[in-house]
Amino acid sequence: MTSSNGSSADADDHLGAATRPPVPVLVVDDNAAKRLALTSVLAPLGYAIVEADGGLAALRCVAAQDFAVILLDVNMPDIDCFETAALVRQRKQSEMTPIIFITAAAEDEIQTDHYVEGAVDFIFAPVAPEELRAKVSVFAKLFRQAEGLAERAREVQATADQLRFLTDAAPIGIFQTDAQNRYVYTNPHWSEMTGISAAEALGQSWDVIFESERLTSIDDLPVGTMAQTEFGHRFEIQFRDSPSRVVLITSKTIPGARGGIAGWVGILADVTAEVGEEEAQSDVLDQLTALSRLDPLTGLGNRRALEDDLAVLEAQVARYGHRYCIALFDVDHFKAYNDMYGHQAGDEILSAVAANLTHQARGGDSVYRYGGEEFLCVFPEQSLDSGTTAVERMRLSIEKLAIPHAASDTGILTVSAGLAVLDVEMSSSASAVLKEADKALYRAKEGGRNRVEHAALLSA
Repeated sequence: MTSSNGSSADADDHLGAATRPPVPVLVVDDNAAKRLALTSVLAPLGYAIVEADGGLAALRCVAAQDFAVILLDVNMPDIDCFETAALVRQRKQSEMTPIIFITAAAEDEIQTDHYVEGAVDFIFAPVAPEELRAKVSVFAKLFRQAEGLAERAREVQATADQLRFLTDAAPIGIFQTDAQNRYVYTNPHWSEMTGISAAEALGQSWDVIFESERLTSIDDLPVGTMAQTEFGHRFEIQFRDSPSRVVLITSKTIPGARGGIAGWVGILADVTAEVGEEEAQSDVLDQLTALSRLDPLTGLGNRRALEDDLAVLEAQVARYGHRYCIALFDVDHFKAYNDMYGHQAGDEILSAVAANLTHQARGGDSVYRYGGEEFLCVFPEQSLDSGTTAVERMRLSIEKLAIPHAASDTGILTVSAGLAVLDVEMSSSASAVLKEADKALYRAKEGGRNRVEHAALLSA
Protein backbone atom coordinates (compact mmCIF):
# COMPACT_ATOMS: atom_id res chain seq x y z
CA MET A 1 0.00 0.00 0.00
CA THR A 2 1.53 3.34 -1.04
CA SER A 3 0.40 6.95 -1.20
CA SER A 4 1.29 9.84 -3.50
CA ASN A 5 0.19 13.43 -4.18
CA GLY A 6 0.01 15.35 -7.44
CA SER A 7 1.60 18.74 -7.98
CA SER A 8 -1.50 20.75 -8.98
CA ALA A 9 -4.81 21.48 -7.29
CA ASP A 10 -7.16 22.13 -10.21
CA ALA A 11 -9.97 20.09 -8.64
CA ASP A 12 -9.82 22.14 -5.44
CA ASP A 13 -9.65 25.57 -7.06
CA HIS A 14 -11.98 27.33 -4.66
CA LEU A 15 -11.87 29.48 -1.54
CA GLY A 16 -10.32 27.70 1.42
CA ALA A 17 -9.03 24.71 -0.57
CA ALA A 18 -5.45 25.50 0.39
CA THR A 19 -6.24 24.77 4.05
CA ARG A 20 -7.82 21.39 3.31
CA PRO A 21 -5.99 18.11 2.78
CA PRO A 22 -6.11 16.79 -0.80
CA VAL A 23 -9.02 14.58 -1.83
CA PRO A 24 -8.18 10.91 -1.17
CA VAL A 25 -8.52 8.42 -4.07
CA LEU A 26 -7.87 4.67 -3.76
CA VAL A 27 -6.31 2.80 -6.72
CA VAL A 28 -6.53 -1.02 -6.44
CA ASP A 29 -4.65 -3.25 -8.89
CA ASP A 30 -2.26 -6.18 -8.39
CA ASN A 31 -0.16 -4.92 -11.31
CA ALA A 32 2.30 -2.24 -10.12
CA ALA A 33 2.77 -0.90 -13.65
CA LYS A 34 -0.99 -0.35 -14.06
CA ARG A 35 -1.17 1.38 -10.70
CA LEU A 36 1.68 3.65 -11.73
CA ALA A 37 -0.06 4.46 -15.01
CA LEU A 38 -3.32 5.37 -13.26
CA THR A 39 -1.50 7.41 -10.62
CA SER A 40 0.39 9.30 -13.30
CA VAL A 41 -2.83 10.18 -15.13
CA LEU A 42 -4.43 11.50 -11.92
CA ALA A 43 -1.32 13.28 -10.61
CA PRO A 44 -2.09 16.68 -12.24
CA LEU A 45 -5.37 16.86 -10.30
CA GLY A 46 -3.56 17.09 -6.97
CA TYR A 47 -5.38 14.25 -5.21
CA ALA A 48 -3.92 12.09 -2.45
CA ILE A 49 -3.53 8.78 -4.30
CA VAL A 50 -3.43 5.68 -2.10
CA GLU A 51 -2.42 2.42 -3.81
CA ALA A 52 -3.41 -1.13 -2.87
CA ASP A 53 -2.10 -4.28 -4.57
CA GLY A 54 -5.18 -6.42 -3.95
CA GLY A 55 -8.61 -6.74 -2.40
CA LEU A 56 -7.37 -7.41 1.13
CA ALA A 57 -5.03 -4.42 1.02
CA ALA A 58 -7.90 -2.30 -0.30
CA LEU A 59 -10.12 -3.31 2.63
CA ARG A 60 -7.40 -2.32 5.07
CA CYS A 61 -7.17 1.08 3.39
CA VAL A 62 -10.94 1.59 3.51
CA ALA A 63 -10.98 0.68 7.20
CA ALA A 64 -8.30 3.32 7.85
CA GLN A 65 -9.82 6.32 6.03
CA ASP A 66 -12.60 7.58 3.76
CA PHE A 67 -12.14 7.93 0.00
CA ALA A 68 -13.82 10.11 -2.61
CA VAL A 69 -13.75 7.22 -5.10
CA ILE A 70 -12.21 3.76 -5.46
CA LEU A 71 -10.70 2.61 -8.79
CA LEU A 72 -10.90 -1.19 -8.66
CA ASP A 73 -9.33 -3.59 -11.17
CA VAL A 74 -11.71 -6.41 -12.10
CA ASN A 75 -9.07 -9.18 -12.12
CA MET A 76 -7.17 -9.66 -8.86
CA PRO A 77 -5.52 -12.76 -7.39
CA ASP A 78 -6.61 -12.80 -3.71
CA ILE A 79 -10.31 -11.83 -3.73
CA ASP A 80 -12.08 -10.64 -6.85
CA CYS A 81 -13.40 -7.14 -7.37
CA PHE A 82 -17.04 -8.02 -6.73
CA GLU A 83 -16.33 -9.60 -3.36
CA THR A 84 -14.09 -6.65 -2.49
CA ALA A 85 -16.86 -4.21 -3.45
CA ALA A 86 -19.39 -6.16 -1.39
CA LEU A 87 -17.15 -6.04 1.69
CA VAL A 88 -16.61 -2.30 1.21
CA ARG A 89 -20.37 -1.83 1.06
CA GLN A 90 -20.84 -3.78 4.32
CA ARG A 91 -18.94 -1.10 6.25
CA LYS A 92 -21.36 1.69 7.15
CA GLN A 93 -18.75 4.41 6.75
CA SER A 94 -17.98 3.33 3.19
CA GLU A 95 -21.30 1.92 2.00
CA MET A 96 -21.86 4.95 -0.25
CA THR A 97 -18.26 5.30 -1.50
CA PRO A 98 -18.30 5.30 -5.33
CA ILE A 99 -16.49 2.35 -6.93
CA ILE A 100 -15.35 2.44 -10.59
CA PHE A 101 -14.39 -0.93 -12.05
CA ILE A 102 -11.51 -0.95 -14.53
CA THR A 103 -11.72 -3.84 -16.97
CA ALA A 104 -10.26 -5.08 -20.24
CA ALA A 105 -13.61 -6.68 -21.16
CA ALA A 106 -15.65 -5.28 -24.01
CA GLU A 107 -18.43 -2.90 -23.05
CA ASP A 108 -21.14 -5.26 -24.31
CA GLU A 109 -19.79 -7.99 -22.02
CA ILE A 110 -20.61 -6.04 -18.87
CA GLN A 111 -23.66 -7.42 -17.11
CA THR A 112 -26.18 -5.19 -15.35
CA ASP A 113 -25.77 -7.36 -12.24
CA HIS A 114 -22.36 -5.82 -11.80
CA TYR A 115 -23.97 -2.50 -10.92
CA VAL A 116 -26.01 -4.24 -8.25
CA GLU A 117 -22.76 -5.75 -6.95
CA GLY A 118 -21.33 -2.33 -6.19
CA ALA A 119 -20.11 -0.58 -9.34
CA VAL A 120 -21.18 2.98 -10.11
CA ASP A 121 -19.31 3.00 -13.42
CA PHE A 122 -16.88 1.09 -15.64
CA ILE A 123 -13.74 2.28 -17.41
CA PHE A 124 -12.50 0.06 -20.23
CA ALA A 125 -8.84 -0.59 -20.90
CA PRO A 126 -6.84 0.87 -22.43
CA VAL A 127 -7.80 3.75 -20.12
CA ALA A 128 -8.30 7.12 -21.78
CA PRO A 129 -6.61 9.73 -19.52
CA GLU A 130 -9.20 12.45 -20.07
CA GLU A 131 -12.06 10.03 -19.36
CA LEU A 132 -10.40 8.86 -16.15
CA ARG A 133 -9.70 12.38 -14.93
CA ALA A 134 -13.20 13.56 -15.80
CA LYS A 135 -14.95 10.73 -13.96
CA VAL A 136 -12.74 10.90 -10.88
CA SER A 137 -13.13 14.70 -10.76
CA VAL A 138 -16.90 14.38 -10.52
CA PHE A 139 -16.69 12.20 -7.43
CA ALA A 140 -13.92 14.35 -5.94
CA LYS A 141 -16.16 17.42 -6.19
CA LEU A 142 -19.04 15.50 -4.60
CA PHE A 143 -16.69 14.42 -1.81
CA ARG A 144 -15.68 18.04 -1.19
CA GLN A 145 -19.33 19.12 -1.17
CA ALA A 146 -20.19 16.36 1.31
CA GLU A 147 -17.30 17.51 3.51
CA GLY A 148 -18.64 21.07 3.35
CA LEU A 149 -22.17 19.97 4.26
CA ALA A 150 -20.84 17.92 7.15
CA GLU A 151 -18.79 20.87 8.37
CA ARG A 152 -21.81 23.18 8.23
CA ALA A 153 -23.90 20.58 10.04
CA ARG A 154 -21.28 20.48 12.79
CA GLU A 155 -21.36 24.27 13.02
CA VAL A 156 -25.16 24.28 13.27
CA GLN A 157 -25.03 21.60 15.95
CA ALA A 158 -22.36 23.55 17.84
CA THR A 159 -24.57 26.65 17.74
CA ALA A 160 -27.55 24.64 18.95
CA ASP A 161 -25.45 23.12 21.73
CA GLN A 162 -24.23 26.57 22.74
CA LEU A 163 -27.78 27.92 22.78
CA ARG A 164 -28.91 24.97 24.89
CA PHE A 165 -25.98 25.58 27.26
CA LEU A 166 -27.00 29.23 27.60
CA THR A 167 -30.65 28.42 28.26
CA ASP A 168 -29.68 25.70 30.74
CA ALA A 169 -27.52 28.22 32.60
CA ALA A 170 -30.02 31.10 32.40
CA PRO A 171 -31.11 32.56 35.76
CA ILE A 172 -34.77 32.53 34.66
CA GLY A 173 -37.05 29.65 33.79
CA ILE A 174 -37.25 28.98 30.05
CA PHE A 175 -39.63 26.59 28.36
CA GLN A 176 -40.96 25.53 24.97
CA THR A 177 -44.20 23.73 24.15
CA ASP A 178 -45.69 22.22 21.01
CA ALA A 179 -48.89 23.33 19.30
CA GLN A 180 -50.93 21.33 21.87
CA ASN A 181 -49.18 23.17 24.74
CA ARG A 182 -47.22 20.07 25.76
CA TYR A 183 -43.75 20.76 27.10
CA VAL A 184 -40.84 19.81 24.85
CA TYR A 185 -38.15 21.64 26.83
CA THR A 186 -37.72 23.15 30.31
CA ASN A 187 -34.44 24.46 31.68
CA PRO A 188 -33.09 23.71 35.19
CA HIS A 189 -34.26 27.03 36.62
CA TRP A 190 -37.82 26.29 35.48
CA SER A 191 -37.66 23.03 37.45
CA GLU A 192 -36.20 24.85 40.45
CA MET A 193 -39.07 27.34 40.50
CA THR A 194 -41.88 24.85 39.89
CA GLY A 195 -40.58 21.79 41.73
CA ILE A 196 -41.24 19.76 38.57
CA SER A 197 -38.36 17.91 36.89
CA ALA A 198 -37.77 18.14 33.14
CA ALA A 199 -38.61 14.42 32.81
CA GLU A 200 -41.95 14.93 34.58
CA ALA A 201 -42.83 17.93 32.40
CA LEU A 202 -41.88 16.38 29.06
CA GLY A 203 -44.95 15.74 26.93
CA GLN A 204 -47.34 17.10 29.56
CA SER A 205 -49.35 20.31 29.62
CA TRP A 206 -49.22 22.88 32.43
CA ASP A 207 -52.66 21.92 33.76
CA VAL A 208 -51.76 18.22 33.89
CA ILE A 209 -48.44 18.45 35.72
CA PHE A 210 -49.79 20.73 38.47
CA GLU A 211 -52.37 19.54 40.96
CA SER A 212 -55.24 22.02 41.20
CA GLU A 213 -54.70 22.67 44.93
CA ARG A 214 -51.08 23.65 44.27
CA LEU A 215 -51.89 26.28 41.64
CA THR A 216 -53.84 29.51 42.08
CA SER A 217 -54.40 31.82 39.16
CA ILE A 218 -53.86 35.46 40.06
CA ASP A 219 -54.49 37.42 36.89
CA ASP A 220 -54.20 37.52 33.13
CA LEU A 221 -51.89 40.21 31.87
CA PRO A 222 -52.35 42.31 28.72
CA VAL A 223 -49.44 41.52 26.44
CA GLY A 224 -48.90 43.47 23.25
CA THR A 225 -51.55 44.12 20.62
CA MET A 226 -51.30 40.98 18.46
CA ALA A 227 -54.24 38.80 19.41
CA GLN A 228 -53.44 35.17 20.24
CA THR A 229 -49.72 35.58 19.73
CA GLU A 230 -48.59 36.67 23.21
CA PHE A 231 -49.68 35.46 26.61
CA GLY A 232 -48.95 36.59 30.14
CA HIS A 233 -50.24 35.16 33.40
CA ARG A 234 -49.32 35.16 37.06
CA PHE A 235 -49.74 32.08 39.21
CA GLU A 236 -49.12 31.31 42.84
CA ILE A 237 -47.59 27.88 43.32
CA GLN A 238 -48.02 26.13 46.67
CA PHE A 239 -45.23 23.93 48.05
CA ARG A 240 -45.58 21.42 50.88
CA ASP A 241 -42.26 22.13 52.57
CA SER A 242 -41.57 25.73 51.59
CA PRO A 243 -43.39 29.04 51.18
CA SER A 244 -45.55 29.61 48.13
CA ARG A 245 -44.08 31.36 45.12
CA VAL A 246 -45.64 33.76 42.64
CA VAL A 247 -44.42 33.24 39.09
CA LEU A 248 -44.96 35.29 35.98
CA ILE A 249 -45.30 33.27 32.78
CA THR A 250 -44.74 35.24 29.59
CA SER A 251 -44.81 33.41 26.29
CA LYS A 252 -44.94 34.04 22.56
CA THR A 253 -46.04 31.90 19.66
CA ILE A 254 -43.65 30.07 17.35
CA PRO A 255 -44.93 30.52 13.77
CA GLY A 256 -45.51 27.32 11.83
CA ALA A 257 -43.63 26.72 8.59
CA ARG A 258 -46.94 26.73 6.67
CA GLY A 259 -48.76 29.27 8.80
CA GLY A 260 -50.56 28.77 12.06
CA ILE A 261 -48.84 28.13 15.38
CA ALA A 262 -46.12 25.51 15.86
CA GLY A 263 -45.86 26.03 19.60
CA TRP A 264 -44.94 28.49 22.31
CA VAL A 265 -41.68 29.70 23.83
CA GLY A 266 -41.55 31.66 27.02
CA ILE A 267 -40.01 32.52 30.33
CA LEU A 268 -40.98 31.84 33.91
CA ALA A 269 -39.97 34.57 36.36
CA ASP A 270 -40.18 34.47 40.16
CA VAL A 271 -42.03 37.69 41.04
CA THR A 272 -42.91 36.79 44.60
CA ALA A 273 -41.10 39.84 45.97
CA GLU A 274 -42.60 42.07 43.31
CA VAL A 275 -46.25 41.10 43.69
CA GLY A 276 -48.24 44.32 43.44
CA GLU A 277 -45.36 46.03 41.64
CA GLU A 278 -45.85 46.37 37.92
CA GLU A 279 -42.18 47.12 37.24
CA ALA A 280 -41.14 43.47 37.09
CA GLN A 281 -43.94 42.66 34.69
CA SER A 282 -43.17 45.70 32.57
CA ASP A 283 -39.48 44.79 32.23
CA VAL A 284 -40.29 41.27 31.02
CA LEU A 285 -42.88 42.52 28.57
CA ASP A 286 -40.52 45.20 27.26
CA GLN A 287 -37.91 42.53 26.56
CA LEU A 288 -40.41 40.43 24.64
CA THR A 289 -41.67 43.47 22.76
CA ALA A 290 -38.13 44.47 21.83
CA LEU A 291 -37.39 40.94 20.62
CA SER A 292 -40.62 40.85 18.64
CA ARG A 293 -39.50 43.99 16.74
CA LEU A 294 -36.21 42.45 15.62
CA ASP A 295 -35.49 40.25 12.63
CA PRO A 296 -33.81 37.15 14.14
CA LEU A 297 -31.46 36.60 11.18
CA THR A 298 -30.02 40.08 10.72
CA GLY A 299 -30.77 41.81 14.04
CA LEU A 300 -32.41 44.69 12.14
CA GLY A 301 -35.84 46.08 12.85
CA ASN A 302 -38.48 43.84 11.29
CA ARG A 303 -41.68 44.64 9.40
CA ARG A 304 -43.56 45.16 12.65
CA ALA A 305 -41.00 47.70 13.87
CA LEU A 306 -41.07 49.46 10.49
CA GLU A 307 -44.86 49.82 10.51
CA ASP A 308 -44.79 51.29 14.03
CA ASP A 309 -41.96 53.69 13.15
CA LEU A 310 -43.54 54.81 9.86
CA ALA A 311 -46.70 55.79 11.75
CA VAL A 312 -44.56 58.04 13.95
CA LEU A 313 -42.80 59.52 10.92
CA GLU A 314 -46.13 60.32 9.26
CA ALA A 315 -47.22 62.19 12.36
CA GLN A 316 -43.95 64.15 12.50
CA VAL A 317 -44.25 65.10 8.83
CA ALA A 318 -47.83 66.28 9.28
CA ARG A 319 -47.25 68.16 12.56
CA TYR A 320 -43.72 69.49 12.33
CA GLY A 321 -43.00 69.50 8.59
CA HIS A 322 -40.13 67.03 8.83
CA ARG A 323 -38.87 65.28 5.70
CA TYR A 324 -37.60 61.72 5.30
CA CYS A 325 -36.02 59.95 2.36
CA ILE A 326 -37.03 56.28 2.19
CA ALA A 327 -35.01 53.75 0.16
CA LEU A 328 -35.81 50.15 -0.72
CA PHE A 329 -32.85 47.82 -1.41
CA ASP A 330 -33.15 44.44 -3.12
CA VAL A 331 -30.38 41.83 -3.43
CA ASP A 332 -29.93 41.13 -7.15
CA HIS A 333 -30.52 37.55 -8.32
CA PHE A 334 -30.98 36.33 -4.73
CA LYS A 335 -33.06 33.29 -5.70
CA ALA A 336 -30.34 32.19 -8.12
CA TYR A 337 -27.78 32.65 -5.34
CA ASN A 338 -29.88 30.50 -2.99
CA ASP A 339 -30.29 27.82 -5.65
CA MET A 340 -26.57 27.75 -6.42
CA TYR A 341 -25.00 28.10 -2.96
CA GLY A 342 -27.75 26.87 -0.62
CA HIS A 343 -30.08 28.52 1.89
CA GLN A 344 -27.49 28.76 4.63
CA ALA A 345 -25.17 30.69 2.32
CA GLY A 346 -28.18 32.84 1.38
CA ASP A 347 -28.78 33.62 5.05
CA GLU A 348 -25.11 34.51 5.46
CA ILE A 349 -25.11 37.04 2.62
CA LEU A 350 -28.37 38.60 3.91
CA SER A 351 -26.62 39.08 7.26
CA ALA A 352 -23.57 40.51 5.47
CA VAL A 353 -25.71 42.98 3.49
CA ALA A 354 -27.57 44.00 6.65
CA ALA A 355 -24.30 44.58 8.52
CA ASN A 356 -22.88 46.63 5.65
CA LEU A 357 -25.98 48.82 5.33
CA THR A 358 -25.95 49.41 9.09
CA HIS A 359 -22.27 50.32 8.97
CA GLN A 360 -22.84 52.77 6.11
CA ALA A 361 -25.87 54.37 7.80
CA ARG A 362 -25.18 57.62 9.61
CA GLY A 363 -26.43 58.95 12.93
CA GLY A 364 -30.22 59.16 12.87
CA ASP A 365 -30.60 56.80 9.88
CA SER A 366 -32.62 53.62 10.39
CA VAL A 367 -32.26 50.27 8.64
CA TYR A 368 -34.92 47.53 8.53
CA ARG A 369 -35.37 44.15 6.95
CA TYR A 370 -38.40 44.76 4.75
CA GLY A 371 -38.91 41.10 3.89
CA GLY A 372 -37.08 38.31 2.08
CA GLU A 373 -34.04 39.83 0.36
CA GLU A 374 -35.36 43.41 0.65
CA PHE A 375 -34.14 46.06 3.09
CA LEU A 376 -35.44 49.55 3.84
CA CYS A 377 -33.49 52.61 4.99
CA VAL A 378 -34.90 55.86 6.38
CA PHE A 379 -32.80 59.04 6.05
CA PRO A 380 -34.11 61.98 8.15
CA GLU A 381 -34.20 65.46 6.62
CA GLN A 382 -32.85 64.29 3.26
CA SER A 383 -33.97 65.37 -0.21
CA LEU A 384 -34.09 63.11 -3.23
CA ASP A 385 -30.68 64.38 -4.33
CA SER A 386 -28.92 63.96 -0.98
CA GLY A 387 -30.77 60.71 -0.36
CA THR A 388 -29.69 59.39 -3.75
CA THR A 389 -26.08 60.20 -2.85
CA ALA A 390 -26.39 58.26 0.41
CA VAL A 391 -28.05 55.27 -1.26
CA GLU A 392 -25.47 55.22 -4.06
CA ARG A 393 -22.75 55.13 -1.39
CA MET A 394 -24.43 52.12 0.20
CA ARG A 395 -24.91 50.35 -3.15
CA LEU A 396 -21.24 50.83 -4.02
CA SER A 397 -20.19 49.59 -0.57
CA ILE A 398 -22.09 46.31 -1.15
CA GLU A 399 -20.47 45.96 -4.57
CA LYS A 400 -17.02 46.47 -3.04
CA LEU A 401 -17.58 43.50 -0.73
CA ALA A 402 -16.99 41.43 -3.90
CA ILE A 403 -19.00 38.48 -2.61
CA PRO A 404 -18.81 35.85 -5.40
CA HIS A 405 -22.11 35.27 -7.24
CA ALA A 406 -21.61 33.05 -10.28
CA ALA A 407 -25.24 33.43 -11.37
CA SER A 408 -24.94 37.21 -11.64
CA ASP A 409 -23.83 39.02 -14.79
CA THR A 410 -21.24 40.90 -12.72
CA GLY A 411 -19.90 37.75 -11.06
CA ILE A 412 -20.36 39.33 -7.62
CA LEU A 413 -23.25 40.12 -5.29
CA THR A 414 -24.93 43.48 -5.95
CA VAL A 415 -28.05 45.36 -4.87
CA SER A 416 -30.54 47.61 -6.62
CA ALA A 417 -32.36 50.46 -4.89
CA GLY A 418 -35.32 52.77 -5.34
CA LEU A 419 -36.11 55.80 -3.20
CA ALA A 420 -38.79 58.39 -2.60
CA VAL A 421 -39.43 61.26 -0.16
CA LEU A 422 -41.93 61.44 2.69
CA ASP A 423 -42.56 65.19 2.78
CA VAL A 424 -45.61 67.36 3.47
CA GLU A 425 -45.00 69.15 0.15
CA MET A 426 -44.69 65.91 -1.81
CA SER A 427 -46.49 63.11 0.01
CA SER A 428 -47.22 62.78 3.72
CA SER A 429 -48.50 59.20 3.27
CA ALA A 430 -45.93 56.55 4.12
CA SER A 431 -47.81 53.90 2.15
CA ALA A 432 -47.79 56.10 -0.97
CA VAL A 433 -44.06 56.79 -0.59
CA LEU A 434 -43.36 53.06 -0.19
CA LYS A 435 -45.23 52.39 -3.43
CA GLU A 436 -43.18 55.06 -5.23
CA ALA A 437 -39.93 53.66 -3.83
CA ASP A 438 -41.00 50.19 -4.96
CA LYS A 439 -41.72 51.50 -8.47
CA ALA A 440 -38.28 53.12 -8.55
CA LEU A 441 -36.74 49.85 -7.41
CA TYR A 442 -38.56 48.07 -10.23
CA ARG A 443 -37.08 50.54 -12.72
CA ALA A 444 -33.62 49.89 -11.29
CA LYS A 445 -34.15 46.16 -11.82
CA GLU A 446 -35.47 46.67 -15.33
CA GLY A 447 -32.57 49.00 -16.10
CA GLY A 448 -29.97 46.31 -15.54
CA ARG A 449 -29.73 46.02 -11.73
CA ASN A 450 -26.86 47.20 -9.50
CA ARG A 451 -28.15 50.76 -9.77
CA VAL A 452 -30.23 53.39 -7.95
CA GLU A 453 -33.43 55.01 -9.21
CA HIS A 454 -35.60 57.59 -7.46
CA ALA A 455 -39.26 58.42 -7.72
CA ALA A 456 -40.71 61.43 -9.46
CA LEU A 457 -42.02 64.15 -7.18
CA LEU A 458 -45.48 63.40 -5.78
CA SER A 459 -48.34 65.70 -4.98
CA ALA A 460 -49.52 65.81 -1.39
